[in-house]
Formats: sequence, structure tokens, C-alpha cells
Amino acid sequence: MSEPDAASQRLAAIAQQMRAQYRTATQMASAAIRQAILDAVYPPGQPLNVYDLAAWLGLSRTPVRTALAELSQEGLVVTVPRRGAVVAEPDTDDFLQVCEVWGQLELLALQKAVDAMTPQRLAELDRRDEGLAGTPEDTLTAALDDFYAVLYDAAQNPLLVDTIHQLRTEVHRYAARLRIEPAAVDRHGLLLEYVRAGDLAGAQRYLSDHLQSLRRRVA
Repeated sequence: MSEPDAASQRLAAIAQQMRAQYRTATQMASAAIRQAILDAVYPPGQPLNVYDLAAWLGLSRTPVRTALAELSQEGLVVTVPRRGAVVAEPDTDDFLQVCEVWGQLELLALQKAVDAMTPQRLAELDRRDEGLAGTPEDTLTAALDDFYAVLYDAAQNPLLVDTIHQLRTEVHRYAARLRIEPAAVDRHGLLLEYVRAGDLAGAQRYLSDHLQSLRRRVA
């Protein structure tokens, strides 16, 4: 028997997670299908067959149909004549708006970070930066979140850092659904050199260039 592929493994993990979190079958189906779409396991244009979804989730067809109707209201699912329910194409304008808000908050957090940087946090950032090289793809997002939580001093700026985390996650999900290949993530040594020198303009330019690169791949 062949080994399950990455998509099948991710679908199994989503189903198990949602089964433990939600009490009703419809809630569970909505959450699981939504997560599979946001994670791009079900890419734009993917047909969403009620029978297949019910088999995946171990549910009857009725809650799956109700879940698809709810996701249609959210804009994640559309009904196409002679095809039925399919995953909707993401809106690039929405993606660019999220990018803009995310970028502005990142620049604000960076300003606060440079103003309040300490030798202890710089040493911790150097250590985490070294660990980014060769980080497996499935743990890279978490490693980057940890790096920026230290950079932006999450303990002192919890709301700002949490909001940035949520927007960064949303940007990554949009990028996956838009089939944008993520840029290679290397170490952040240059960013840290700007921070170490107190060069706010250089540090903000570094982040702005990254954001503009992402936008250019959408436009």
C-alpha cells in the first residue's frame, strides 16, 4: 500500500482536530472544510463533492451541504452550473489590503523595537536567526513567528504582536490560495545589523522591500 501524500495527511489532521473541537456535525464540517480551503489543501477551482466530503469527515451528507451553504455566504465556496460547489477564487484586492495593513503594523512594531532594543534581546535574536537556516518548511512559520515575537518584544506589546501574527497568517493563507510561491527565507542577519546600529530607516526599508516583493508577485 502506498504512503498517504501530504494533502491526505493534512486532511486527516484537520478532520481529527475539528472533530475534537466542535459539538455539532455542521460546525465541525464548516470548520474542517474552511481550514482545508485556507490552507490551500483544496485550491481555488477544486470541486467540493458532498459524498467525498462526507466520507472524509465521517458525517452524513446533510451537515456537509449545510456547511457548504455557510461557506458560500463567507465567499469561500461558489456554485458553478453543471459542476456544483467549488472553491472560490480569492480576491486579490482583499489580499493587497491585508498586506497594506500588515505592513504598516510591522513598520510600527519595528520602530518600537529599535527604540527599546536591549543587548539581551539582540543576543536572543542572533541565536534564533542562526536557527532559521535549514528550518523544515512545516515548522518555518512558527520559527519566524518566534523570531518576530522577540524582535517586537511581545511581552511589552502583546496586542500589537498578536495582531501582526494574525495578519501575517492571513497573508500566508492568501498567498497559498493565490498560488504564490513563498520567497526563500534566509537568515535575517542584515535586518539585525540595522537594528543593532539603531538604523530604523534601514530596518524599515528591509521589511518594505520584502512586502513590495510579495505585492509584485500578485499584481
